[in-house]
Amino acid sequence: MISGFFTGQYKILAWFIVAIIVVYIPAWAVYLHHRKQKADAYIKRRPDAAAVKIARSKVNDILTVHSVDGENPVFFSQGTYMYFYLAPGRHMLSLAYHWTKSSVAAKLGAAVFAYENFDAENAEIAVEAKPNKQYQIRYDHEKKAYCFEEA
Repeated sequence: MISGFFTGQYKILAWFIVAIIVVYIPAWAVYLHHRKQKADAYIKRRPDAAAVKIARSKVNDILTVHSVDGENPVFFSQGTYMYFYLAPGRHMLSLAYHWTKSSVAAKLGAAVFAYENFDAENAEIAVEAKPNKQYQIRYDHEKKAYCFEEA
C-alpha cells in the first residue's frame, strides 16, 4: 500500500511530505536551537536586560521589529508570543506593521469573502528601557501610532 503511494497518482504529494519531514523539520529545530542559544548568551552578558513583548491587537496582524539601534534584535519566545531584549537605556527601534481586514458579503445567495491588506508607515521610535522590566510594543489603530509601554 505505501509503495503504491510513492509511485501512484499521489507520488508528488508523498515525496513533498517526505521532504518536509527530512529537511524542513530538522532545519527548523536547528534554527530554534540557535535562536535560543543566542538569547541565552545575550541574557548572560546583560542580566539586567528588559524583555519586550511584541503584542498583537488583531488575529491578522504582524508587527515587525527590523532593528534596535541599527542592529538585529535578539528574539526569544514564550508561549505564542515573540519577545526581544533591550539593554537598559535609550534605544531607537525600527518598526513596521501590517494587517489584513476580512469582510463577508452576500452575493446571489452565496457568501463572498474579501480581504484587504493595510500597511502602517514604517517608523523609528525612541524608547527608554529600565533594568529587568517587562514592556510591550504594539500598534494602536485609533491613534495610528506605535505604543511602547510597561507590561
